[in-house]
Amino acid sequence: MDDREATGATRRGPAADRPAAPEDPLELVAARVPGDGEYAVRCLIEEYAGIGFDRARILALFRRPEYPVLHALYRRRGEAAVAELVQEVLAECGVWRFRDAHADNTAGRHTPVQIRLPACSEGD
Repeated sequence: MDDREATGATRRGPAADRPAAPEDPLELVAARVPGDGEYAVRCLIEEYAGIGFDRARILALFRRPEYPVLHALYRRRGEAAVAELVQEVLAECGVWRFRDAHADNTAGRHTPVQIRLPACSEGD
């Protein structure tokens, strides 16, 4: 069994007819795949919100060519439509905010609290 059969990957390009070798470059190459692009972008927005990026910071990512998926959508739909999409997703899921705080718990005064989170993008 060669590496293509083991991983289920399809290799393309000049070296597609030979097995991968340790000296092969580890270059990422994007390819279109079937699926729901709108859902994928919503998931990306949720991911950035989940690490604390607010609306302005997420919109800034869409404006940057270094983020090709986000930037392509930005160029195709325009600032207003992307801003509306980001606002819509953030209204559903919110933005995580973190604060570094230390407390003296030597006396056992603090009890852990269960945090319930809304299920974002499930069953949409």
